[in-house]
Amino acid sequence: MKILLLAPYFAPYNNPRALRWVSLVQAMGKMGVSVTVLCSFFSESVRREDFKVEVIPVGYNSLQEFLAMRSKKAGSSVGTTNNWKYLAHQLLWKPFIFPDESFIWKRPALSKALSLLSAEHFDAVISVGLPFSAHLVAKEIKATFPDITWLMDVGDPYALQENHPISNPVFFKKRSHLLERECLLQCDRVAVTNKGMKNKYADTFDVPKEKIRVIPPLNSIQFLDKAPSVTTETIQIGYFGSFFRNIREPKILLDAIGHLDAWASKANLSIQWHFFGNGFERFNLDKRIREYGLSIEVHSKVDRLQITTFMESMNVLLHFGNATDFQIPSKIAEYICSGKSILHVQQIAADPVLPLLKNYPYALEIKTPLEEKDGSAVINFLEKALQHQPDTELVEKHRCKYKPEEIAKEYLELLRSI
Repeated sequence: MKILLLAPYFAPYNNPRALRWVSLVQAMGKMGVSVTVLCSFFSESVRREDFKVEVIPVGYNSLQEFLAMRSKKAGSSVGTTNNWKYLAHQLLWKPFIFPDESFIWKRPALSKALSLLSAEHFDAVISVGLPFSAHLVAKEIKATFPDITWLMDVGDPYALQENHPISNPVFFKKRSHLLERECLLQCDRVAVTNKGMKNKYADTFDVPKEKIRVIPPLNSIQFLDKAPSVTTETIQIGYFGSFFRNIREPKILLDAIGHLDAWASKANLSIQWHFFGNGFERFNLDKRIREYGLSIEVHSKVDRLQITTFMESMNVLLHFGNATDFQIPSKIAEYICSGKSILHVQQIAADPVLPLLKNYPYALEIKTPLEEKDGSAVINFLEKALQHQPDTELVEKHRCKYKPEEIAKEYLELLRSI
């Protein structure tokens, strides 16, 4: 099988879709599947041949990245800007672009894709979004080559994010819904990460449910066969992730941590909190933590290679669910595969993470806002976490379920079923 992958975000980007598809194309390559990746420029220093697949960078993911590359600051400035540039971008540029920041990638990507498809045979095109621009490129490809199989891989929906809109709803709400519906109906199959999104697409856009396949998140971290036990009187609790406005607001998590800290103090338990992730600066996180009077060690921009070491040094992994019933944080698969105790803070009753934790015995789910009646269960959970020794066979079972090779098989089975 020969696949053309439209993935504006690919290595060395450190975001969920890039990390997922780097792992998947490597797994597919080992299975004898030929994958050509059409992505965006990022850094000339990246060794694309390390991925064992053909990687063709064209265009840029955003105007910011184009300007950063032009000024030869790509390695340090892509995805980050100083305050005045960020403000100017948010006020003067972002409200008027459509469908998203990657619109400038569409034309060079489509031109290259059509050239490749005219020169050689491909069995399928997979478009990876967000950004939604990737799906629009695939839509044009399907119109030109109607016999090619198009799989639309959706990490997050586009028009359905009313609390965290991708494009300006004042100008583009109706058009966004129309385009997403057209893509969903014109593609051959849709892959989503959870049942909530499958139901949302079916209900909102009248997409037949049999056309949508739930393919779960994957684990791209190489854990030790047996994680070292954490021997400390202070409970080490780490949150690995990001915050997004109206989706995962830091205030809600800090409120929960305040309650947890107070309950632990009454039970004579000492906790050291850690935050690991990128993008914290946009929320003035350090200032907010001081306002709450909390002791949280913030580790911003942690190298991907260090994540395993940090995770294995924690007693408890803190997981923060989304405020939507159709999106799941991709880190949950890595949390489960760690074998660690997981404290899941959920914002809504229909949290799509809950089914994934159902058969994981080392997790406790607590719903915000926390109430005093939750305290005893939390203390019992934390005391057990200090003595936690996971069942190695159970952990290995979960690791097999979420390893890239197994997830890649699901994509290939879906393509072959068309």
